[in-house]
Amino acid sequence: MMDTLYLDGPSVEAHLDNRCLLITNLDTGEKRKIPLFSLGRVVCIGRPRITMPLLYEMMRQDITVVFLTGRGHWINSLAPTVNGNAARRLRQYEICGNHALSFPLARALVDAKIHNMRRTLQRLAGARKATKHPEHQKAVKFLATCRNHLSHAENHASLRGLEGAATSRYFSQLDQYLPAEMPFVFRSRRPPLNPVNALLSWAYAIVTADVCDAIRRVDLDPALGFLHEPELGRPSLALDLLEPLRAPLCDMLVMHLINHNVLSSDDFSNHGLTNGIRLQKSAKRKFFEAYEKSIHRCFKITKEKNHTCFKNVILWQAQKVCDFLKEGNAPSFFFMP
Repeated sequence: MMDTLYLDGPSVEAHLDNRCLLITNLDTGEKRKIPLFSLGRVVCIGRPRITMPLLYEMMRQDITVVFLTGRGHWINSLAPTVNGNAARRLRQYEICGNHALSFPLARALVDAKIHNMRRTLQRLAGARKATKHPEHQKAVKFLATCRNHLSHAENHASLRGLEGAATSRYFSQLDQYLPAEMPFVFRSRRPPLNPVNALLSWAYAIVTADVCDAIRRVDLDPALGFLHEPELGRPSLALDLLEPLRAPLCDMLVMHLINHNVLSSDDFSNHGLTNGIRLQKSAKRKFFEAYEKSIHRCFKITKEKNHTCFKNVILWQAQKVCDFLKEGNAPSFFFMP
């Protein structure tokens, strides 16, 4: 397994030194050298200073470079083209522009997302011995009803309506499993208005980057999705494939960080209603270490299948889209066990 390197902030400088990446902390003068062959991905946060020769060499060695803002918003990524399968992309463009053809895939994505939100609530309630609590039972029943109604959905708008209703009910219940000093309240993105939302934004951004990388590696276009409409600057297909992973990977990671006191309110700073709550630089290391453990942690989807991890699941979901483009059969995306 090759490692991910995180370069955080303008005080970090990285350049090519023979076959290594040389990092210099401009504040302290500390230097660190990392062999390029050991890296699979480099994540640049908040404009670190990185040289063109290094970028060139990382592209040559198939190392993905991800760009995030200092607040944890995904900007874009540089990823090597694997095979240059133009025919596959042409088919993607064709189906993306035809709502009737793309509808089965869009419905499969929403189906997996609602299932995974429901299973997440069930797991959280089980850990707290709250499965018989009336509010929990109402929430999981509502999500089951939304999922059942997917079979009667006739278009993308109705899918999004069911997805939106299910997500709203899910988040309202999620707050029940957080400590009083770190409430969720409601989903707020730009800016995040509390620590939970700040962490969710970081988790969604870094998984989006992983999904974009997988999409490019199977020769698809991250900008053209089947559930999310194309929009300037938006990786619609990456957001499509993020949906089934939000609850089981991102949300569960955030719940772990908060409920196990890996991060506390002291790890965040308040920049007011305009700029919101930010994860402090000293705490980002804890977040990314926990993320790397989560994405590589082995588990079984079913008793019959071999162990896998979310890193493999991300690539597997991208390959399922390729199968759909080739065969036309509605795929089944990741279902949380």
